[in-house]
Amino acid sequence: MNQTLESLVPSASASASLETLAPQARLTFQDAFARFEQTVQKFSIEDSHRFQSTSLEDVRSAAKEIERQLAARQCLRNMRRIQPFLDGLERYSKVIEVLCNGTPYLPWIWAPIKLMLQYQLATDFTAAFEKLISAYGQIAENLPRFDRLSHTFNNNPDFQRILAIVYADILDFHHWWKCFFNSSWRRFDARFKCILESLAKHTDMVDREANSLAITEAKEWRQRAIQEAAKRGMEQSAVQVQSVISWLGDSAAKQDQQDDLLDRLLSSCYPETSEWISGNSKVKMWLKNQPTQSLLWLKGKPGSGKSLICQLKEKLADVT
Repeated sequence: MNQTLESLVPSASASASLETLAPQARLTFQDAFARFEQTVQKFSIEDSHRFQSTSLEDVRSAAKEIERQLAARQCLRNMRRIQPFLDGLERYSKVIEVLCNGTPYLPWIWAPIKLMLQYQLATDFTAAFEKLISAYGQIAENLPRFDRLSHTFNNNPDFQRILAIVYADILDFHHWWKCFFNSSWRRFDARFKCILESLAKHTDMVDREANSLAITEAKEWRQRAIQEAAKRGMEQSAVQVQSVISWLGDSAAKQDQQDDLLDRLLSSCYPETSEWISGNSKVKMWLKNQPTQSLLWLKGKPGSGKSLICQLKEKLADVT
């Protein structure tokens, strides 16, 4: 009895490893494991001990060996039908192995399959075996795509809760097929339907959560892109302003150079040839006492006469 009670209580190392789990998820893992371990120990303490050391590869090897023995009896059962379920368990186990590191939980999701296969070989209970193989296939179809989402959601409490519920559903199924050999088909079918519905529901929840995250991330990416574009625009504007200030200069030497250049341009400009610029609407707005823009930038192709519009500066000098 002491051995059973001790096995139901996680060790210190197990408890430490579960610190990364959200409290609700941790309790779900612990309760599911404790219930199933207690059920197994009612039938066989030896099975409980064997479960702890059973690897997923042991289950695959057992399936191949049993298929070989069934072939020798000329009663093949196509053991490959449980392969999708084993593959699904492998993907699922890779997600929870870090969260459950140091606990006895992980092997219990696949070890009962090996026991079921060996039981079938010993009893030749064909109808039950076919029922269970079909059930494992249906469970595989309803296992969520945890492996695709674990890197994103592993620290999410809701995702951890779903991981724990799926663990509980799988162990619950193992519990019921073990009881099934000593009860009736009807009870097994009713419970199995409930387990499948639970898995399907949580698969849908995982998918919807992933889609919600994808939409949120897309919105956040767009917002970041807009902010980055605005930041780059401001930086480019700052560089341009600095370049203009540097080009214009404010030293006396540069001012003298600009004055000399202006005198040369004015002397080469025919009277009234550049007055058309004063009629430009943008120039008129700029020449007002309180213009909306303090700067006016003249641009045009080389040789288009921008320099000859220097008469405008004389008008500005008269205005000021």
